[in-house]
Amino acid sequence: MTKVSGGTLRLAALGLLMLATSPAMLATTSAIADEPSLAGVWEQIDETTGHVGAFITMRERKGVWEGYITKMFPKPGDPIDPVCTGCTGDRKDKPVLGIRLIQNLTRHGLTYDGGTILDPRDGSEYDVELTLSPDGQTLTVRGYVGLTLFGHSLEWKRLTEADRIKLEGDRAKPPAKAQGNNG
Repeated sequence: MTKVSGGTLRLAALGLLMLATSPAMLATTSAIADEPSLAGVWEQIDETTGHVGAFITMRERKGVWEGYITKMFPKPGDPIDPVCTGCTGDRKDKPVLGIRLIQNLTRHGLTYDGGTILDPRDGSEYDVELTLSPDGQTLTVRGYVGLTLFGHSLEWKRLTEADRIKLEGDRAKPPAKAQGNNG
């Protein structure tokens, strides 16, 4: 057994510290920090009709990413306040508005995976992988069973405040006060 002196250990620790703070290592860390984040509001668009179906708010909590339905735009004839009758667990019979749609994602650069996505129409859950575009404005959402090869992809667009106001229109404004006659 080789005996290592305290000075040798300190020297080794100093070498590791220098390596960890080298320009290449810092550049890698900085590049990750400079990548766009999934955080924010995304619009889910029906790929066949082009109709905006919902706003999904993505957020990170304790290193895990999740997404909630925060605004819905029902089509004519659709229920105004649907509930997830096919859901199980804590989401069973809960309103779709506010429901946790995506859960348990972990980030790997511009890709977020390891989680599931809910189909609130029937309560089915699928594995999901999200890929953020380099400019952070487009999100490819791929739901699948088992292998990503056996899945379906959709594109969501990041929602700006101007887009939100335009889409919500008068529904986002409080009702005007009635102009009464005080005289």
